[in-house]
Amino acid sequence: MSTANKKEVLDVDMCYMAMGLSIGDSPEQVELKYQRLIELCKKETLSPDPKVRETAKNNIVLFEKAYDRIKTSVTYQTTVKEYEKKRREKPPQAETIKMKCALIHCPSCNALIGKALKSCPACKADFRTKIERFSDSYLTKTRVAVFALLVLVGVMVCLGFYYQDQIETVVESLKK
Repeated sequence: MSTANKKEVLDVDMCYMAMGLSIGDSPEQVELKYQRLIELCKKETLSPDPKVRETAKNNIVLFEKAYDRIKTSVTYQTTVKEYEKKRREKPPQAETIKMKCALIHCPSCNALIGKALKSCPACKADFRTKIERFSDSYLTKTRVAVFALLVLVGVMVCLGFYYQDQIETVVESLKK
């Protein structure tokens, strides 16, 4: 990159920064920001304080120069062309869009239903898997709790047989 090109890029970058923008901002954002800054400065020119009015007039001149520098820069022109190109592109046709559908057909009535449903709202058919039916009917909270209690009692009984001598000595020591 030549020295002149580097200087232009730095100048344009400084103009973007002075207006509170970044180089990647869209042309619409640049235009909107410029209009807001000029509007704000014009309101300040109506101030009764002469220093504020003078500062506002100077800011208007600076923002106009920065805006002109941005609008004439190669970077901005390239961005404008890219945005225009994106606008001209047609949205993809409905046939080319491939989406994962969250709907399936009911095996009984062929109605469209959500994948997460357990029964068809139209025909009331139940289409859960065998494992789901088994878990719903046999693995209830009560049955699981009883099973866990039985396993715990069984483990305690097994440990009682295995450590019978030590249990007897503990019981005898407690009786004394």
